[in-house]
Parts: sequence; C-alpha cells; structure tokens
Amino acid sequence: MENKVDSAIIKIENLTLRRGGRILIDDISVSFPASGLVALLGANGAGKSTLLRVLAGVSKSLDGTIYSPGELAIGWMPEPARFYRQLSVEEQLLLQADLLALSEPQQAVQKVLTEWGLEGVQKQRTDYLSLGFRQRLSLAQALLAPVDVLLLDEPMNGMDPELMQQFKEFLADYKQHKLVIMATHLMAEVSTLTDQVMVMHQGRLLAQQNYHQQTVTSVDLMHFYQQSLSDWQKTANHA
Repeated sequence: MENKVDSAIIKIENLTLRRGGRILIDDISVSFPASGLVALLGANGAGKSTLLRVLAGVSKSLDGTIYSPGELAIGWMPEPARFYRQLSVEEQLLLQADLLALSEPQQAVQKVLTEWGLEGVQKQRTDYLSLGFRQRLSLAQALLAPVDVLLLDEPMNGMDPELMQQFKEFLADYKQHKLVIMATHLMAEVSTLTDQVMVMHQGRLLAQQNYHQQTVTSVDLMHFYQQSLSDWQKTANHA
C-alpha cells in the first residue's frame, strides 16, 4: 500500500486481480472511511474473500493502486479459520504474538483468552476445536494487537447464540472508532450494525449504499442486493 493524503483511510483505484486466466477482482475503485461497518454482500465466488485477502496483504501480483496511511494496522479473520493443528489454543496465540513482536505477549494472549471465552480450552489442540471455538480463536487472533481496520470473512458462521450476542455488542462499540469490513450472508444479523453496503458479483463492485445513522433492516439489505443484481443484469443484456 502507498501513502496518500485523503479523507478515506483506504482508497482503491482500478484494482484488478487475475489468477490462472481468471479475473477474481475486476477493476474496482472504492474508498473506505476511518470508522463504521462496511458489509460486503454477494454470492459465493463474487470476490468478497479475495478483496479481503488483498486488503490484508495476502494476495499480491495485482493491477491498480491501494492508498492508505503508512502505519495502518490490520487484523484479519479468514474463512475458514487456519491454525497450526499440532498447537494448543494458547500456543497458537503465543505464536501469533511472537510474529507480531508484541512487547508483553503473555499478557496480550491472556486478555483475548478471557475476552473471547477461550480459557476453558486454552490447553486443547486447535484441530480438536468445534467450529464455534475455532471462530472464537480466529477472532482472538485477529484482535491480539490493536488494529485500525478489522477484516472479517463470514465471522458469524458457527456462532452459538451467546457468542453471537457478544460479537454483535463488540462490533457496535468497535465500529464507532475503527473500520470493520465484513463479508457475510447473514443479513438479518448484520443489518442493524451496517453503515455502508457494497454488492459484489463476479469480481465486480456493482453498487454501494451508505446507511450511516439510518435504521436498516434485513429487508432493506436484501432489496438493495437484489436491485443491484437486477440493474447489472439489465446492463449486461444490453451490452
């Protein structure tokens, strides 16, 4: 990412990503604010996860430009969650703390273990975790160090009601001061938290809508999503 003075914390211009002859991201230009929750909506294969990987710095060899502050700290929760299967929950977090060069790794690890209800399984190997606890660990790992931008790929998959409520309360507070970009299919769960929606399809950004300080329902999101696809289809048919 390059530096550029701009009101947006991240600005993408003409981003295109190709893999094996396929276009995964197709000429996307968009800006992200410094705070709020941006929901990425789209079917499987729409490019949501690929865009998150690009923003996380995982996917390289792309065309276009991404501008952001030089010291922007990013936390990433991928889907599916990935851990070293031979490590315990605590060891996985300590490894991540080491990679992040945290000054007080044990303290940071204990903090997220407590916050995300992982103390009861901290000695358990990661490959024995249920989906719900894998989601807890993935969140804990993404939030082990302070971040400016939190990238979440289908984070609500496998969450039990207790974790879901905790997670939504966390997001409601967190997005007041930081940016959250979330790919999700669960419109009913994310609607009341959404400040901006981006609809993606076949690697393209079809439409975006700001809902800041508005009451948003899952019906609103579904209508916007379906209308965006319909408008795109009409344009494609006349191309």
